Amino acid sequence: MKQCAFILILSLPLLGIAQKTIRVEVKDQHTDLPIAGAHLSMFSGNDTLKGTTSPTGKAVFKNIEKGKILVTHISYLPVTVAVRPSSSKTTIYMTPSRENLDEVVVTGQARPILASKAIRQIRVIDQARIEQQAAVNLRDLLTNDLNFQVSEDAILGSQISLQGLSSAKVKVLIDGVPVIGRLDGNIDLSQINLNDIERVEIVEGPMSVQYGTDAVAGTINLISKRKATSKPEVGLNSYYESVGRYNFDGTIDFPLGEFKSHISLGRNFFGGFNPSEESRSMLWNPKLQYFSSFSLQRRFNKLMLRYRGDFFDEEIRNLGPVERITEEQGDSNISQAVARDDYYYTRRFNNALYGDFYP
Repeated sequence: MKQCAFILILSLPLLGIAQKTIRVEVKDQHTDLPIAGAHLSMFSGNDTLKGTTSPTGKAVFKNIEKGKILVTHISYLPVTVAVRPSSSKTTIYMTPSRENLDEVVVTGQARPILASKAIRQIRVIDQARIEQQAAVNLRDLLTNDLNFQVSEDAILGSQISLQGLSSAKVKVLIDGVPVIGRLDGNIDLSQINLNDIERVEIVEGPMSVQYGTDAVAGTINLISKRKATSKPEVGLNSYYESVGRYNFDGTIDFPLGEFKSHISLGRNFFGGFNPSEESRSMLWNPKLQYFSSFSLQRRFNKLMLRYRGDFFDEEIRNLGPVERITEEQGDSNISQAVARDDYYYTRRFNNALYGDFYP
């Protein structure tokens, strides 16, 4: 009996130290590259463990049951992640901090470069300003910009002029790929939604050598959001105006094995406006827009491949005035009301495949 009691007492501390090993991997959410030198603080119960990621962005914590990890880096925003007992490996994505870093631009260059070293002067409109202006599309964003003159057409939509030249001489791109669907040489800015855009880079001046003859006045390049995540994330936005504008959109980010996927969907509706309630025709025509985008990316060692597809559908109704038509049929006259309506449709589908090499 004494021997059995001794064995039981000895086994209790063994059970206490049989805890879990947590392997942590820290990556950049835009490039999916490992982050070396990140500081990790593991809080488990009353204990706090410290660690630093290796050149491959990895760190190991032993004898941990559950808790949370605080990750900090001088070039990234801090992140706190909860660790559950069921998870032996945790991947943490960090967002680059731009508060004390020079702006990086891609427009007009062969590769991303610091704005201070760019050959041309590139003006950047970041996501903070887009959110401050509550800009739904590119027209809303550039309306208050002093360098652009935005004009409105009830049917053709919004047009801009830059340096005295019309929008037919302004190149509009999304991630370096030209936006198709010009009508009379112009791009309707209200068709370019900003729900999936991180920032807008503007180059004023001729860029015809790189982007073609329709870039004489300048170039507008919209940089889309690129985000890697280890768990599903959902975002929703809505916008309402009393004049009859109802907009909403949403985004979904989720991993598919080694692939990182992103889906964006939205609907914009404007019921039209007419100062005279008696007239059927409107000063501003009703407009309905549907848009979506899908991107899929995967990293192969030093090569990052990404596919992006965009779909856009728009319907504009030009309601005609009511006309009375009287026809004689025998001894009686028949009068009927007739109105002629015009419908304008735009359907656009873009595909792009990108490859980035990180030496």
